[in-house]
Amino acid sequence: MLILVEMVNGGRLRIYLALSLLGTTLVSAQVYDSAAGPSILSRGTRVGGAGDAASSLNFSFGVDGVYDGTLSSISSTGQLTNGGDTQGLGGVIVRGTIRGVHQWKRSSLGLSYVGDYKDYSGKTLYNGTTQSLNLDFTQQYNKHLSTNYKLAAGTTNTALGGIPGLPGGASTNGLDTLDPNFLAVPTAELFNNRMDYVQGQAGFSYRFNTRLSFGVSGSGYGVRREAKGLGGMNGYGGSADISYRLSKRATISAVYSFNHLEYPGAFGASDYHSVGASYARMIGKGWEVTITGKLNRVESLGLARVDLDPLVAALLGQTSGVEAFYSLHYLPGFDGRVSKRWRTSSFSVTAARGISPGNGLLLTSQQTSLGASYDYTGVRHWSLSVSGGYQELGSLGRTAGKFQSGTFGFAVSRELYRTLHFTSHWNYRDQFISSSTFYHNGSIVSVGLAWSPKNVPLSIW
Repeated sequence: MLILVEMVNGGRLRIYLALSLLGTTLVSAQVYDSAAGPSILSRGTRVGGAGDAASSLNFSFGVDGVYDGTLSSISSTGQLTNGGDTQGLGGVIVRGTIRGVHQWKRSSLGLSYVGDYKDYSGKTLYNGTTQSLNLDFTQQYNKHLSTNYKLAAGTTNTALGGIPGLPGGASTNGLDTLDPNFLAVPTAELFNNRMDYVQGQAGFSYRFNTRLSFGVSGSGYGVRREAKGLGGMNGYGGSADISYRLSKRATISAVYSFNHLEYPGAFGASDYHSVGASYARMIGKGWEVTITGKLNRVESLGLARVDLDPLVAALLGQTSGVEAFYSLHYLPGFDGRVSKRWRTSSFSVTAARGISPGNGLLLTSQQTSLGASYDYTGVRHWSLSVSGGYQELGSLGRTAGKFQSGTFGFAVSRELYRTLHFTSHWNYRDQFISSSTFYHNGSIVSVGLAWSPKNVPLSIW
């Protein structure tokens, strides 16, 4: 897979994608083998699945009335604004989704797409579209070699509920959460501000025998934010792991990764290396537990404001200036996940501490996150989704303060008549920056109708 990113029209991304799939002499083994032991977290998560097995493609179209009390924005000129009154704003959302997995004899394609358009009466600053696309293609060449190609790309002006898989977002599915290897997907945004993002990843895994396997992947990514004063990001990286199956239910792995980050429009860059060890185990029927311990080495260049010497200050007529700095940190980290799939539901809890590109205000940062989600479609005509999460960003540069955010949401749908469904969502966000006056919280409530061609309870994506 080849992804080309071109800067056009004042920094917006133009994305060209070419997907090349070579090799057609394959064996009849399924790509996703339930007997293959627990999943390896460093190789990412599957897109589009639901329940015990991959779900066939399905789509929906809906219209919602929305009441939004979370609106806080920074304009393209850098001016901070809000919704105009503490009661929030009303509007209309038109949305569509396509989601599922299609399996061939020797390969599999996972797809998750969410698109919408929001219109808030009288407040055009908040109007706009969110488009989010996740693709996952796996090809099994023989009993030893398989390749995997992934893409995450999108555009949004919504800080909450804009990206599928984020805790508290309007689009959730328990085990179709955000791949931890995808650094470009914005997960800790401050404002309702237009951003474009893309990340492509290609890799392969080689199984030497029934116990020992090896995986390698490489990726490139970018983020652009429209607002003046919020930085963008370019980056590339790669990872390698070697895994050994102790038994049918347990696997150990050693993992190494490298990432290089740059920030267009600002002086700054970071390189970080990460080494770690992982243990994954299947417990009972369908439960999986995975935990990884890591050590990160982070080098950063940037700019910091400093107080000037009194003599220099008298000569220049100013009391502070800007200087370049170099920093080196050794930081422990971890990734963990507990998950369970049933025929009609799924559940997962994730926790992580690692390195993040930041949110445009805070650049390279240490990120701590916790998330949980549960999806259920076991009651006739009904489906339910609940999720929540917490994030904390601490800058590794010389920027003071930490960004903290908590989110929670749930959604319910009811089949009204064959393919017509009632849908409702509620999401809450609380965020602030320590050592500053920035604090913002609020809720989004939406109620509407959705149509899906399959006469089944509508999964809430």
